[in-house]
Amino acid sequence: MLSLGTRGQHVQIGLTTQEEEGMVTLPTDAMVMQEIEFVGSLGMPPTRYDEIFRMVSTGKLDPSAVVSGTIGLEGVNEKLEAMTDFGTVGIPVIDSFE
Repeated sequence: MLSLGTRGQHVQIGLTTQEEEGMVTLPTDAMVMQEIEFVGSLGMPPTRYDEIFRMVSTGKLDPSAVVSGTIGLEGVNEKLEAMTDFGTVGIPVIDSFE
């Protein structure tokens, strides 16, 4: 939430963990002052997976268009820090888990 700019939008996909029990802390004052929008979604139901896979296979949808590069698991903290300062574009994909 804190990495969003004015009038940014956060989309929460899926539920919280069992430990959180649906209760998470939000920066409410920042959300109001920056007019941040918070949207909840359960995500895409599995019954629609075939449809999205067809879109990828026919070229109608290109997920690689939003991938900015790959990083190893050890680089995640640095990348998240850069997101806080708006220093990233696209979505980095983790390709090494060691």
